[in-house]
Formats: sequence, C-alpha cells, structure tokens
Amino acid sequence: MTIAPRTDWKSRLRGAYMRGGRWVLSDAMQSFILGCTSLDVLRAELAVHQQRGSSYNDASWMRGEYRQWYLAFYSAKYISSLQRALIEYWPADSFDSEVRLLDVGVGPGTTALALMDLCEVAERLGIAHGDVARFAAIDRDPDKLDYAYELSFAFARQCETIHGPRRWARSVAAGSDWFELDLVDGDSVRDWAARRSFDVVVVSNTFSELRPQGQAAQHLSQVLVPGVLSRGGAAIVLEPAPPKSTARWARSVIHSR
Repeated sequence: MTIAPRTDWKSRLRGAYMRGGRWVLSDAMQSFILGCTSLDVLRAELAVHQQRGSSYNDASWMRGEYRQWYLAFYSAKYISSLQRALIEYWPADSFDSEVRLLDVGVGPGTTALALMDLCEVAERLGIAHGDVARFAAIDRDPDKLDYAYELSFAFARQCETIHGPRRWARSVAAGSDWFELDLVDGDSVRDWAARRSFDVVVVSNTFSELRPQGQAAQHLSQVLVPGVLSRGGAAIVLEPAPPKSTARWARSVIHSR
C-alpha cells in the first residue's frame, strides 16, 4: 500500500472543504445539522439569546429547542475552525496512523462530529486505510455526554444514508469513550490524567466559561492537559476570549509540561 506524502494528504483534505476560496461544512454535515434543527425554533432561540447576550445558558439545557440552537450555533462557529486545526496539527505523517483525541467539555458534541466528518471525507478521498482515530470526551454533566454520544451515532447513520456504508465515521463513534469528570475536583482530575495519554487535546469554548483564577481552570491547564498530552502531541484551544487570556492559558500548559 502506498501512503500519500504528508503534504499531499493534507492539501487533498483541505481541498475537499474549499468552495469559492472559502472553507465550508461538508454536504453530510450541513444535511445533518439541518435535519437536527428547525428554522422556526432557531429564530425564536436567537431572539432569546440576543436579549441575554450569551450563547449558552446552563439552566436552559434540558429544553429540546435550546439544544437545537446550541448545536446549530456551535456547529457553524467551531466545526470548520477545528477541522482546519486538526489537519494542520495532525500529529502523524499520514491519515492512516491512529491518533488519540480528547475533547474537554463536550458541549453539543461538535468536536466528535468534526473528527468523524474529517474521517468520512478522508475515506471518500482514499486517504484513510487503517484505524484513524480514537475519540474520548470528558464533561461534568452526564446529560451532555449522553446527548453528544447519541449525536455521534446519528451522524454516522447520516453519512451512510448519503454515501453508503462508511467504516471510519462509525468506527470513531463505536470506539469512543465518554467520561464524567468535574474539573473542580483536583484529585479526580489528577488520577484520571495519570492513567491516560492522548495525541491531541481539544479545548473548545471551555476556558472562557471558567473563572480565570478558579480551581477548574487551573486544574485544566496545569494538571489535565499537561498530564495526558503525549510528547509531540498538540493542544488545540479554540476560545472566544481576548488574545491575552488565551496566551496566558497556553503559557500555563507549556510551563506545566
């Protein structure tokens, strides 16, 4: 089997997401998000959140309409950015090498969806031939973990509906691990991190929801990420925060390694 050079598979994956000079969601992802949401619900929720000035409200999570809004909002905001970062910083010379990825704070499950979609596109391009990725996620809320888990299998079914049997999207969902872990509990975080290792750690819209000097933020940047990140691995931080804050978190991770 001939494996494409590093730069070749990266450029082919990038090209699959480019249309008119812009990075866009794949057809499968667009179809999936539209199938999970209603335009009437999105308009109503948009009006509510514009009044509040926030895209997230913990008390609203149990409402199905809110979950639709949350999924649509973060899919549009983060999936493309994360896929670009994953391609750029993929810590292997080919897309055939298994990479272990940890998602910190699952939200509506957009990190799992972004990874599965990337694997599905790579499969269609003939880039992926082996075990591509192992996915794990942590969150303090078991309901969010259940929601993201269910969405991952729903997306795998969506890929199969559009493109026929797909091995890699479903294998990522089937091999995923979902852990309930509260970052405030330093002992639990330390114990969990000591027994695991990941090649990529994704922190997306998580730091910005924690108090900068709080225990959870400190345990995340000084214990969890440095504790689980393998040598040569990548920590991808996507946060709607001022650059100084993001830089401070990055320095904290580096100094703790």
